[in-house]
Amino acid sequence: MNRSFNSGLLSQNTNADTATGTPTEAPYPVEKLPRILRDAVLESHHFDQVPIELIAPTAIGIAGIIVPALACLLKPNGKKIWPQLFTLIVADTGEGKTPVAERFAEPLMASDEASDLEDHEAIIKYKAELRRWKAKSRALDKMITKLYLDGQPSDHMHAELEDHEQNKPIEPRPSSIIFDDITSRAFIDALQGKGQLAAFIADEGRRLMKSGAFRQLDILDKSWDGGTIRLHRANGESAVARSPHVSIILMIQRRILDLYLKSHGEEARGGGSMARYLVTVPPSMKGRRVTPAEIPEWIAVKALHARIKALEAKLKRMIAEGTNNPVAIELDDDAIELLGNFERQLESHIKLGGDLSDIDDFASKASQNACRLAVVFYVLTEQTGKLNYDMLIRAITIVIWHLKQAKNLFGTPPPVPQAIYDAEDLDRYLTRTYWSKNWHTVQRKAVRKNVAPIHLRDDDRLDAALAVLVSQKSIRLHPGPRRKCVIERRKGFN
Repeated sequence: MNRSFNSGLLSQNTNADTATGTPTEAPYPVEKLPRILRDAVLESHHFDQVPIELIAPTAIGIAGIIVPALACLLKPNGKKIWPQLFTLIVADTGEGKTPVAERFAEPLMASDEASDLEDHEAIIKYKAELRRWKAKSRALDKMITKLYLDGQPSDHMHAELEDHEQNKPIEPRPSSIIFDDITSRAFIDALQGKGQLAAFIADEGRRLMKSGAFRQLDILDKSWDGGTIRLHRANGESAVARSPHVSIILMIQRRILDLYLKSHGEEARGGGSMARYLVTVPPSMKGRRVTPAEIPEWIAVKALHARIKALEAKLKRMIAEGTNNPVAIELDDDAIELLGNFERQLESHIKLGGDLSDIDDFASKASQNACRLAVVFYVLTEQTGKLNYDMLIRAITIVIWHLKQAKNLFGTPPPVPQAIYDAEDLDRYLTRTYWSKNWHTVQRKAVRKNVAPIHLRDDDRLDAALAVLVSQKSIRLHPGPRRKCVIERRKGFN
């Protein structure tokens, strides 16, 4: 069996809309999703009437939140890749971002609500213990002061004070993992320690992008990388987060993203922060939505919920037993060869003049994102042994789709076809010469003989320009007398 990488997957889609000259969008490769995800995505698409391109990245991002605490990928060179995902979904208000996010995050949100109640009780207990601890501290200080003033030895009291300092109550860590807004200090506090989980799910991303965490992009970068984050506070204390696992599902309107990039774009793109995201710009379904007649039972979505709950329960058991060490998953031989071929193909496309050279920052992170996505699929589908070719090629295909979305959003716009410019010239000529004088038809032969600019007198360029105007529904062409082509004005017609 040929297990080599199909380099054609990376080729840019060159099909273009003849009316605008813009590239047409390839549909999301939903068939590459593991069944537990695919069925849930298609079910949501049917009942929520939201684009698959919006649903699928949301479902993957949310389903994968727990995964980094359970598993990582061990590459042949010994490097560990932690499977936390950053997802950027650019969609306007009314496209269904909120209901989709709430639907798939339901089990984690319910768990966080229960944790909030437990946290509240823990905070009350902590505050009471802290007041007692402070009271004893003041009492010991007074006793030491009195002994000092009386000229009495106080070594034994100093020893007791040192012991007391060691017993200062520790403020309980919030056990919730889902956030929609958080300051940079609170963000570090939530991640303090080793391997802590946190996830941002923002269905309207403006507030999140204004939060403290997003003003310090280096912190988010390190959390994606799985590195160590250190924050030094004004009181001299420091917080350290080692190998944190942060997931982001950021849904934002295009104009808000544009404003953010205008003020932070150089840092976000230049520093590689934006390149860590799997990007999607879903097509709109407004005006095409049809509410199904049947009442949804959400069979597939509930099955995915059950799997997410099982992963969370497994993590809690591991923490309780003190065995919460993520499993290091290796690639099998075919997957190793596939990944190597994919990385070499990426390099050939990001070199100077390559079709991904304008988004080389995103392309440089594509291999890592494919590995992360493959681990999420591996864990969600309860695989065992080494990660195989099939799981990795699914992930690679999806990451390539996201890469093309990033190119459409952040890349250099493709050149406008000459026929588009010619069509604009022809439309102005027809309007000035015929339509403004209440003509409704004109023979192509007459146009070709007199049209200006004169380059449109070339048959091929004229025909191409006419085809654009037809696609834009400005004109229609039909045979006239003696089979001569007639151009008919369509403005005002349906």
